[in-house]
Amino acid sequence: MDFITQWFSSRPGVQQGIEHDCSRKLLRVWMKIRFPQWPVWISLLRLWYALRHEGRSFVGHTRTLLAKKHWGVDYGPLYESLPDEHLILNKRTDACIRGTQDLAMDYPWASMVDRQIFLRGFDAGEQYALLSTGTPAPELAVAP
Repeated sequence: MDFITQWFSSRPGVQQGIEHDCSRKLLRVWMKIRFPQWPVWISLLRLWYALRHEGRSFVGHTRTLLAKKHWGVDYGPLYESLPDEHLILNKRTDACIRGTQDLAMDYPWASMVDRQIFLRGFDAGEQYALLSTGTPAPELAVAP
């Protein structure tokens, strides 16, 4: 037991909740006095972690893009044909396009690889929805 906690516990009439709150406040004050740059170090540590994770993402995205001949996202067929040979807009492809457009509006820095990851999640969600309703799932052509 450290000095601050011992001092508070020796005071008569101190309730447990107040004791805990006061000792935490004193500990924060003590840390600011003893280590005045503590918040700066925490911020630098968080920046280091963010850069490390994004560096791995950057390397992975670059490898994925350089491994492909054509950069782009395959959403699927834009139209589907009816039995009477008329073409109508494919609802699934339209939903994929709208979803990636929303992604691009919310996160303008998202790359083609991020959009492909989004489409894989879209496909997995579609498979889950079909399986949970008991509908047989069609085979989807998922781009590698």
